Amino acid sequence: MHASHIAVFLETETERELDLLRSSVSFPAPNRRSRSRAAPRREEMKTFDPWPVFFRREWNRNWPFLTGFAITGYLICKMTANFTEEDLKNSKFVQEHKKH
Repeated sequence: MHASHIAVFLETETERELDLLRSSVSFPAPNRRSRSRAAPRREEMKTFDPWPVFFRREWNRNWPFLTGFAITGYLICKMTANFTEEDLKNSKFVQEHKKH
């Protein structure tokens, strides 16, 4: 084979290879994610529940406040549940804050 025949042969081979590549490879559209990078579906992901971690870490520091709020709320409920209509009529505080 002469050099000119080899050059023509190589040129036609590369054109055939390029045509095969173009026809067999599908390029993704611009500005779109390829399928391999798609976000995982929600049902496949485990959701993280932060509450157990939070309570374990913060309980030692916050239990006095929570206990104080509970006791205070209990006392206020007990004291106000015993009021009668007559007590409310005679109360200066209720009369001053009564909505018109």
